[in-house]
Amino acid sequence: MTFLLAFWKPIAAILAVLAVVATVGIMKHRYDERRRDEGRTEIQVKWDAAKVAQHAREVVAAKEADEFQTRAYAKRDADFNALARRNAVLAARLAAIPVGPDLAASLRDTIRTSNGESPGEPAKGAAPVAAATSELDVAEWGAKVGEQYRACREQVIGWIKWDDRRAAQ
Repeated sequence: MTFLLAFWKPIAAILAVLAVVATVGIMKHRYDERRRDEGRTEIQVKWDAAKVAQHAREVVAAKEADEFQTRAYAKRDADFNALARRNAVLAARLAAIPVGPDLAASLRDTIRTSNGESPGEPAKGAAPVAAATSELDVAEWGAKVGEQYRACREQVIGWIKWDDRRAAQ
C-alpha cells in the first residue's frame, strides 16, 4: 500500500496543480472577456455617437447647399428677367433695320441647332427681313445660353460646397 501511496501522491499533486492552473486560466479568460465586452460597448457607444454627429453635419450641409441653390436661382431669375425686359426694348428699336436673308437664315439655323432642332433650308431670293426677327432672336438665344451656363455654374458650385463640407467633417 505504501507503494501505491508513493506512486499516486506525485500524480495527485500534479493533477491538483493542473486543476488550479486550469481554474485560474478559466477565471482570467472570463475576466478578459468581460473587459472586452465593456470595451466593445464603449466603442459601440462612441461609434453610434459619431454616426449621429456625422448625420447632423450632413443635414446642416444639405440645408446650406439647398439654401445656396434657392438664393442662386432667385438671383439668376431676377437677373435674366431684367435681361428679357432689355431685349423687349431692343426689339422696338431694331424693327426698322433691315437684315439680309442669308444672315437671318444663318442666325435662325444657329438658334434651331442650339435647341436640338434641324436647321432649315436657306431662303432663295427672299426679301430682307426686319432686324427684330434675327438680332432679337440672337439676343434672346444669347440670354438663354447665358442663363443655362449660369445654372450649370451654380449647380457645380453647390456640389463643390457640399463636397467641401463633407470632406471637412
